[in-house]
Amino acid sequence: MSAAALWALVPLKNLDRAKERLAGVLAPRARRELVAAMARDVLAALLAVPLAPGRIVLVSDDDAVQALAHEAGVALFRPGPAPRDPLNSALVEATRFVAGRGAGELLVLHADLPCATAAELRALIDAHHARAAGGGGACVTLVSDRAGSGTNCLLSTPPGAMAYRFGADSRRLHREAAAAAGVAYGEFAGAGLGRDVDQPEELTELVAVCESAQNDCGAYTARLLAS
Repeated sequence: MSAAALWALVPLKNLDRAKERLAGVLAPRARRELVAAMARDVLAALLAVPLAPGRIVLVSDDDAVQALAHEAGVALFRPGPAPRDPLNSALVEATRFVAGRGAGELLVLHADLPCATAAELRALIDAHHARAAGGGGACVTLVSDRAGSGTNCLLSTPPGAMAYRFGADSRRLHREAAAAAGVAYGEFAGAGLGRDVDQPEELTELVAVCESAQNDCGAYTARLLAS
């Protein structure tokens, strides 16, 4: 599968309601700024893969996210209302949207991965392509969170190869969904792609990363945390 057929979806909920589990350590404005900075770093990594800006799609119904998409030069998809399971419903809609525009494979990754790098994304894509070529059929590759229970990234050939099961215990649920759909399933271990930020202790660890000599955090988030 050529890289030209690869699209990326980055779901991002309303910025005013994002990262509520950090409410004990960050005020609402600081949480909005952190979420926006991390999203900018994720978009910068995707653009450096490189992916064409038009094939990088923020998935949100928030006007502030629309402004962020415009600033970064990437696309925006506004999903319809879904009272039940809004994240997976939005991704199903967005997947149909990009598949109808020629996407041959699809990377879904969360917006709270400020240590994601283009090099690690390219390694994920290369590993997925090698597995897909060897199997010859539908294929998915998952990157879990550091806890080992969630899904930070999911690369699918073709798009929508199996049902989305993002949420609690999604690593296991995605593995089961792949088996039910007869889709070849594999995983990729990535230090940056595995570092999401949901809990206060994860934010503390991210600050320590930014203050370290290596500082492999993205530039937008690193500048924000330094300030």
